[in-house]
Amino acid sequence: MRINVVDAASISTRSSTDTGTETDETDTVGGAEDTGDGSVQSDSAGQGQNGDAETASPDNTTAGTAAPITSAEPQELEPVTPADEEASAPEQPAGAGDLSFTDPATGATLPAGGFTLRGAGTAGRQAELFEDNTSLGQVTVGEDGTWSFDVPSPSAGVHTYSLREAQGDELASLRVTTRAAAAGAAAANCTEDFSLSIADGQTVSEPFRFGGKGQGSGYSVTVRRATRVIGTRRVSLDASCGWNYESKPGPGTITYEVRPAGDTEAEPISTVTLTVSD
Repeated sequence: MRINVVDAASISTRSSTDTGTETDETDTVGGAEDTGDGSVQSDSAGQGQNGDAETASPDNTTAGTAAPITSAEPQELEPVTPADEEASAPEQPAGAGDLSFTDPATGATLPAGGFTLRGAGTAGRQAELFEDNTSLGQVTVGEDGTWSFDVPSPSAGVHTYSLREAQGDELASLRVTTRAAAAGAAAANCTEDFSLSIADGQTVSEPFRFGGKGQGSGYSVTVRRATRVIGTRRVSLDASCGWNYESKPGPGTITYEVRPAGDTEAEPISTVTLTVSD
């Protein structure tokens, strides 16, 4: 009689898992020239881990005796909390250090028209504010540790607002979406007080834009380099009674005079002189 001797098999498991060339200005409606020139405009790689857990093979047994198969001793495992169940950190302002955005929240969707950006920082701190890569001018933190800026009507869509130091280093950023104006909306019966988003005497990067709110049929902007007029452009009000003007005049000192539309001889409502950096 032949007796078969059975060896226990090892068991294992595996789990896998305005340009520098001076030109005459043209009419702009809500930041886009009537001529069509357009004066105004995240990866997370899934990371898996492969781990192996093996049960040890039983020791060799005496010939003629089948090795008993025993269960692995239970092991105590520490509970693992899924990443999405971990307590999330409190939301922080969009920025770090001595300058940040506090309102609106990043990712917000805003109605058509201008809106106000707000932030916090060290009193007296200054930075240049950008909409995408277009300068809007300088912001300065007040004695109470806050700052605000009235953004003139942006174009519809997604925009990134950032605060940068003079050498170009970004200090903080914020992304929002601006809705388009309702179809057929027109600037009728605008009676808003005139406002201008940029202050006289600032240094800005180009291109840059400014604007505000207003009334009537819009405004006429005359551009001067010293005493020489290098262009005039008429800008109309949008459906939110806002207006804006984008410029890329080249480096140097440039003066902008804003008058009621159609009256180029009237006294300017506002005059600002800006230094355009190289």
